[in-house]
Amino acid sequence: MNKDKSKDGQEEIIGVVCTFYAELEPFLEELKNREYEKIVRKHLCFYRTIVGNKQVIIFMSGVGAVSSSCNLQLGIDEFDFTRILVSGIAGGISPDVHPGDLVIPRQWADHTYGYLSSGKDDRDPIFETLPDFPEPFGPVYHYWQMLYRDPLDYSKKEFRIWFGVDDELLEKARLTSLNPRLELRKIGDRDPVFHIGGNGVTGCLFANNYSYRQHLYRWFKADVTDMESQCLCHTAYLNNIPVLIVRAVSDYAGTEDGEHNLLPQNSRSASNNAFRTVWDIIERI
Repeated sequence: MNKDKSKDGQEEIIGVVCTFYAELEPFLEELKNREYEKIVRKHLCFYRTIVGNKQVIIFMSGVGAVSSSCNLQLGIDEFDFTRILVSGIAGGISPDVHPGDLVIPRQWADHTYGYLSSGKDDRDPIFETLPDFPEPFGPVYHYWQMLYRDPLDYSKKEFRIWFGVDDELLEKARLTSLNPRLELRKIGDRDPVFHIGGNGVTGCLFANNYSYRQHLYRWFKADVTDMESQCLCHTAYLNNIPVLIVRAVSDYAGTEDGEHNLLPQNSRSASNNAFRTVWDIIERI
């Protein structure tokens, strides 16, 4: 079978990352209708199939920064992905984002990477903040990450708060958002809405605090938060692989009056919406 090629002539091999089983389940349902193979490497099971003459390799990375990053790297080393798509759920931050919506940010930051100060007013934090940095949340100062990208010259350092997604994949997501045949599920009585091109944030904490949600919206202008996406973008960046993150909103990252967090009830429908969006993008590549 002839397979599609990426821009540099390499065979197109798309890695699809889900972080926990509810996100993986709709992909496994899809695989029941097509030929696929299971490939076990170390502690992971990869599901390989062909979509439009492209190899698509689907796997579950696990929840959180360490599991998601190291397991994505395992997949990259094993299969040499040409693109990476992430499918899953997230908590809503922006007041314009509601459960069921699809959020596909342009860039991601880690809101829990930084400095925990002494809380005393008479001393500055060790990591001095700059004018364009987000303000601290109490004693917690957000900070950039320092990267070494040249293995032969450690004096070459790069400082980043934001890790971006691929522009070409983001444009394909815009086209997908116009597809009336996606069959997205409602959560409640509201039709899902796409939010494409904004900001997302990731942290080591499951965010369920309304004051902190307001803080993340005010200073990061974030639409959603999760526990993996910035880490996955970071890993893709270091490997120079185009990446796109698709997050369906399952709940709010902290509630106020009139809102309810119904993550267990919403996770399957939200995961299905992310799956259908990602599958349509795969078919457009």
